Amino acid sequence: KSRLGDNCERAVEALASAGQLIDAPRRSAPGQLQGMIEHAILMRGLILGDEAGPAAPIEDIAHDALATWSARWLR
Repeated sequence: KSRLGDNCERAVEALASAGQLIDAPRRSAPGQLQGMIEHAILMRGLILGDEAGPAAPIEDIAHDALATWSARWLR
């Protein structure tokens, strides 16, 4: 498991424990967040070559993914 995956799981578990999730299955919600971040970071390099890198700073990618994920899963 990746460090990103572990961090996503811990964050989702904390939100679930605080009662802030909308019926999120605890097994799929972390993977969805992780997948959005990984896709935006890795796909461009897979298609265009490693030197291409992500299209935006990683912090921006993570922020955008979290905003999208939050709109679906947070109360």
